[in-house]
Amino acid sequence: MPERYGSQRAIPPDAVSVLIGFCKSEEHYEWIKKHKLYNARMESGRGSVRLEPLMAGARFLLLHKEGDPVSDDLWKIMDTGPKVFSKERLKRLYYPDPSQDYYLVYEVSKELPEEFRNVTWDVRMLEASKPGRGSALPFAVTMKELMQAKVRN
Repeated sequence: MPERYGSQRAIPPDAVSVLIGFCKSEEHYEWIKKHKLYNARMESGRGSVRLEPLMAGARFLLLHKEGDPVSDDLWKIMDTGPKVFSKERLKRLYYPDPSQDYYLVYEVSKELPEEFRNVTWDVRMLEASKPGRGSALPFAVTMKELMQAKVRN
């Protein structure tokens, strides 16, 4: 983590959280890019998230895709926390196949500090990462933890 972040002093890396998100298809990825939104399922079913402090306060999103746990696809989260969207609202935004009634939605941007460009991480190296189908479940880590999973710069 750089000493400075833009023109300001950087927040310590163990105080910055990163949402590790899963992208289920190319159609899903195109939707994220077009709308600059990332969503995670709510409710009590499989794949639903618990809104814990690291997840609620995440400042970055690292996306990985099925079969590819190594990723350089880091996004900045723009708001101070996620919003709740209904299934109907996501349908109006042409989200591909919403299955739950409610979702946590993060506004995201590809505007990243230079220090994070061209950096690659291996999601499997993160302690909270799950194998198999569990790899599709979103979770949050600190920036310090994420930087320990860096494989290329």
